[in-house]
Amino acid sequence: MMNSTIVLYEHQTYPLTWDEAYALEESCRAIWNQRKTSVLYLGAAAEYSDVDSPAQSLIQFSYSHDGRVTIKPGGYIGIISAGMVQYIILPKIFQDVDTDQIACYLDRMFGYAAQIKAAVSMAVASGAEACSAIFAEILINTFANRVCALLSHRQYNAYQEVDENISTVRGRIDFSEHVKRNLTAGRHDRIACTFELYQEDNLLNQIIKYVCRLLIARTRLYENRRILSAALEQLEDVSDRHVDYRSCLRIKLNAYQQEYVPILDYCKMFLSYRMADVASGEYGIDHVVIKTAALYEDFVAGYLREHASNIWRVETKKTGYIATEGGNPLFQFENDLLLVHQEIDCTIIVDAKYKSVELEDRSNKFGVSQGDLYQMISYAVCRGARTVVLVYPGRHEYADTGRVLHINDSRSRLPLTVHICTIPMDIDDQTNDHPPAWLDRLLSEVESIMER
Repeated sequence: MMNSTIVLYEHQTYPLTWDEAYALEESCRAIWNQRKTSVLYLGAAAEYSDVDSPAQSLIQFSYSHDGRVTIKPGGYIGIISAGMVQYIILPKIFQDVDTDQIACYLDRMFGYAAQIKAAVSMAVASGAEACSAIFAEILINTFANRVCALLSHRQYNAYQEVDENISTVRGRIDFSEHVKRNLTAGRHDRIACTFELYQEDNLLNQIIKYVCRLLIARTRLYENRRILSAALEQLEDVSDRHVDYRSCLRIKLNAYQQEYVPILDYCKMFLSYRMADVASGEYGIDHVVIKTAALYEDFVAGYLREHASNIWRVETKKTGYIATEGGNPLFQFENDLLLVHQEIDCTIIVDAKYKSVELEDRSNKFGVSQGDLYQMISYAVCRGARTVVLVYPGRHEYADTGRVLHINDSRSRLPLTVHICTIPMDIDDQTNDHPPAWLDRLLSEVESIMER
């Protein structure tokens, strides 16, 4: 049980005591060392340059000679526990919003990004507690989906030590058990043996099954219970066994079983001492960290799938090459999103920018960086696209506001338009979550141009 909760926001500076900072930095290092399961990337947005860095990128620490310590969270949100303090890191775009509302906005983001609504969790909590509940439900959802996908792909089988009282010697004789069960009872036709069987009913599957049952008792979401129940159905032939964190340490995975490493790491996390008391109803999650840029990309993808016309297909993480040399491709690039028309030859490039934008400030180029514009032009040239959309987080009062930049090249017959648009982040009522006018206008304009 945590003694206190501290709310932080991305890219904001906060003072801490030396003891608090030391404990938090140790937790950040531990999470970063296990980042393949500690850090969630959500869907297609899975590769970022900082994941290869040995130095943790979650929070920046600054120690001064006069004893002061300041911290600055990076581009990650979620929960980090350090000692008896739980730090909740929230998105920078919500830093002027009440925490009760932030929980609603996060719920909406995850609803589009991960197809999971955590409103049930928020109904029993408020403020920072509600935000923590949402992060916990997302962690449970990620684990459950991974388990189901892996079990559907390949069941884990391993040699499991078995004790049986049989008629012929197999493996080795358990003399103490044989004397107790057979010789003293006059059962000379039986021999107590210990041997190994290659089977599905092994320790790792027993651990996974136990954790699934643990989480079904813990989650408050129907969707999570449904996925966990599906996983338990696939583990129906596995014995029910009480396990703990130490049980996970007995599992040794070989080079051909590496796909089970993340699942085992999740089990270790859920079976840590903070998760021990199932009856308490507490989530007890030590940490869950999410790359915010990845979350925003998946949010935009989910939003477009929901609100774009059904004749437009949303494709994510499509790669290509800028140049060739001697017939060999060079300089690979990757688009966040493509809107591909299913009836005519038309593609719209969409780039999700997790940055602030000022659509009323023309003197500052509306907050669009020149580098981003150069990047979009090169993408359009390589894809042969005529329309590029930069999508930024915004507020509902500016949802229908947008800017259109015209890139005219006298040498090209295909002029390029760059649309600068926002998706409102401050809507917590799905019934009022209508598609912004710019989206319908954009799709209609593109279709009419292509049909000429």
